[in-house]
Amino acid sequence: MNKENIKRNWYKFSKNKLSVVGLIAVLTVSLTAIFANVIAPYPKHIEWFTDFKNAKNPPNLQNLFGTDLMGRDVLSRTIFGFRYSLLMTVVVLIFIVPVGTILGLIAGYYSGTRVDTGIMRITDIFLAVPSLLLAMVVCAFLRPNIVNSMIAMAIAWWPWYTRLIYGLTSSIKNEYFIQAAEIMGKPTYQILFREILPNCFSQLFTKMTLEVGWIILAGATLSFLGLGAQPPTPDLGTMVSEGYKYLPEYWWMTIFPCLAIVFTILGFNLMGDGVRDLLSAEEY
Repeated sequence: MNKENIKRNWYKFSKNKLSVVGLIAVLTVSLTAIFANVIAPYPKHIEWFTDFKNAKNPPNLQNLFGTDLMGRDVLSRTIFGFRYSLLMTVVVLIFIVPVGTILGLIAGYYSGTRVDTGIMRITDIFLAVPSLLLAMVVCAFLRPNIVNSMIAMAIAWWPWYTRLIYGLTSSIKNEYFIQAAEIMGKPTYQILFREILPNCFSQLFTKMTLEVGWIILAGATLSFLGLGAQPPTPDLGTMVSEGYKYLPEYWWMTIFPCLAIVFTILGFNLMGDGVRDLLSAEEY
């Protein structure tokens, strides 16, 4: 992509001011997560740290977000909470996107055959159960920790990508350039990954961008229910779970992690809307 294309795409994207706000929020969260060790005022407070003398302090100059029941700095733990939320999202997407895409390509290309029927009926079974509920059931059978919560969400989320790519492949495979590739005798894997898949990138990337917020919310929900990250891991959902019992007296232990979750999800959703509009405009 040359500089002119970059400038043109940025101009289209920047026309939606809310999308620019979302991009700024995403960059802020990402940079905060990457440089958490440098930004966090008390990095040691993410482990089993106790300072009962300063426990349950309200927001002040030393602790801008206050302290929790153990005397740990809520701001430092919130900053590291961004890291765990983004890490979970990246790992889950790394698993679900390739699996869902490959299955969708195969089922769509062989639509009307037993291969299509087998793949899509299994997909429909998974889609019949709400993704979050399915993730909760899987977590209930596994040992509660952040790794198993990632596995649970990957199991619950891959069918959505299979369904998306299946629909796109089913329509693209009837195009003349696909028929020409078949007549030329190109191998099936080349047709799938070099001819069909590149034409699905825009819709796939848009869905990934919009999906980040839902994955973060699902991960926080699992942690809130005790099925995800376990203490002392500074997961945002875990922090909310630990603090909500003491509302409204010690409100800062819950409010600030909640605001961090809202800020992250809102940022990705606003940016995703801009990406969707940009890629949709390029198709016409």
